[in-house]
Amino acid sequence: MYVRTRPKDSVRVLVTEGQAKILEEEWLKVTGRYEAYRQAEQEDQEAEECRERTRQRLRQRFGKEPSDADVEWGYLNELRMRQGLNNDWQSWRDTTCRMANQLIKEGRSKGALAFLLEVCFYDLNGPRDCAGHDAEWMRRNPPFNPAYGRLQSAVVAQIQALALQLGLGKETLKDLFLKRSLNAPHIRLLPDSCWTLLESQLNLGVQPPGYFDGRHYTSCIDEVKALKRENKLDQAAELLLKAIEATEVEAKATGSSVAPGYFRELAVYRKQKNYLAEQQILERYLGHVPHDSEAKERLKKVQSHIET
Repeated sequence: MYVRTRPKDSVRVLVTEGQAKILEEEWLKVTGRYEAYRQAEQEDQEAEECRERTRQRLRQRFGKEPSDADVEWGYLNELRMRQGLNNDWQSWRDTTCRMANQLIKEGRSKGALAFLLEVCFYDLNGPRDCAGHDAEWMRRNPPFNPAYGRLQSAVVAQIQALALQLGLGKETLKDLFLKRSLNAPHIRLLPDSCWTLLESQLNLGVQPPGYFDGRHYTSCIDEVKALKRENKLDQAAELLLKAIEATEVEAKATGSSVAPGYFRELAVYRKQKNYLAEQQILERYLGHVPHDSEAKERLKKVQSHIET
């Protein structure tokens, strides 16, 4: 059972899972977000159908069950090809970024770096989606317009982190950038001028706040959950400690709060009955968020276990 607020009278009510979904949809209608929600839901369904078709096709080709990574690559390649045929270059750019993230998940850092450099080339040239428009409209509104181009700070930071991890300098990055940009479609700015703009934003040799081992701390949560399911608790704890240090550095650099979920995920110490380690991480978290009553209550329980 769930507790939800009804939009018609703002009364808190006890509901089933199905009733909770109905109330959530009612709130989306009230706030004017229902159409966007339905569109996103439809896109998710189409994506899953495409993944399933890809899985079946790869199963026939390989003669065995394909890996989830193979399925995801098949789906992303098909998606990007369709976006290119439709002249949807902003979407093409976004899918290229998803490909980079997939490579990061697989631990293929140099491949991810190449895709991210390609993304920067698109960003500087101001991509747009043009599906459904005729040739005359596209003549007046080209697929790329550098006047609207700009680098995304998160992408630049990821490139900087990966370059640091791989020990690459600017000349190597430039060569890789130029190779990736030469085959890009409908581009108006020259690769060399784009590299000059990107180079001015890179601070190589420095780890960007929030990153470790060439990745942002937010990228590790699925891996942590998988390690916990496999009962690889020591590996999960090691990864979480790196993520916690990264969120602390980012919080200090930006003046924001730490991400509490990564501290909570270290409940693996509880499963291991490593109460001393759990006490240390709780005290570390409360040093950042001293008014978290749930964490303070858990700390009391942990301390009582240590004392007994």
